[in-house]
Amino acid sequence: HDAGTELLRVINDILELSRLDAGKMPLENVRFSPAEILSDRRRQYTRPAAEKGLELSFRVDPLVPKVVMGDPLRLSRILGILLDNALRCTTDGSISVFCSAENIEESSLLLRISVKDTGPGLSPEQRRAIDRLLKAKVPPLPNKSTGKGGLGLPLCRRLLDMLGGKLEADC
Repeated sequence: HDAGTELLRVINDILELSRLDAGKMPLENVRFSPAEILSDRRRQYTRPAAEKGLELSFRVDPLVPKVVMGDPLRLSRILGILLDNALRCTTDGSISVFCSAENIEESSLLLRISVKDTGPGLSPEQRRAIDRLLKAKVPPLPNKSTGKGGLGLPLCRRLLDMLGGKLEADC
């Protein structure tokens, strides 16, 4: 079951990257609640985190508007990828998600979502590998030993590029 689920995830990631590359993934610009996106993800990830003995917390800064304009599906997808990575790399401790906002123009707002975990962090070599991965035009093939595709972060980066955002890592 896990191998089939993982294969389906990799195939879906490849298809999503292909649609992005072909320009066949239009952005939505609809009203949505950032707090609801985080709440939906909390419901989805509470059980897997608890099964690993991890504390999972979500917090939305009170200054974040209740409703914003943007693409809730893409935001949810990006957050899911980041939470998948945090859950996979954290063996004990916690994962926390924080959403804040800052005005960048009178009518524009930048949502900042941080996902922090108590995982082991990245060595300088791993950090360089992730930097290369994020800059790569073509994502790597799945790792034979783990079966992981390494497609999540490139997909995140491309989605964020479309949304006018960026992906940063603090290690």
